[in-house]
Amino acid sequence: MDARHSLELLDGVLLSYPNLGFGGFARSRRLGQTAVEHANQVKCDREEMRTPWAVDQFERSLDWLNRQPRTKRPNRRAGSSYSLKDEVEGGHVSNGMFLAAAFSRGYLIERIDGPYSGWLNISQLRASNPNLHLLVPHPEAVRLLKELGRPIGW
Repeated sequence: MDARHSLELLDGVLLSYPNLGFGGFARSRRLGQTAVEHANQVKCDREEMRTPWAVDQFERSLDWLNRQPRTKRPNRRAGSSYSLKDEVEGGHVSNGMFLAAAFSRGYLIERIDGPYSGWLNISQLRASNPNLHLLVPHPEAVRLLKELGRPIGW
């Protein structure tokens, strides 16, 4: 995917989700923070999302999310966006860039109260799940573990 197309996708997400920034969902104003200070902070956070480094994170997240099985509803057992982003290959991915990619790919996202993250409609039965061995004896988990050459069970 070329950077121009990625920026178009990203801009569409930013237009649709004004409370999404590089770190994830924007927080409310901090105690003592003025409305102008908060607006500037959100603006800077969103501008950071359009940098080449951030667009690379967005593209890697898109690629990873395209390969993941989905559930019908947000799945809390699969982990939050904050933990899922660590499964994306190629280095660090910010929570906001991961969420932007998930929105772009049509994932359902249920915002978590308080922090910057959310639950996605993503299955626990994914090859990159570090806790896949805990799902044994689920037949799909056994198949994935064998395919990956990882030990089955504890």
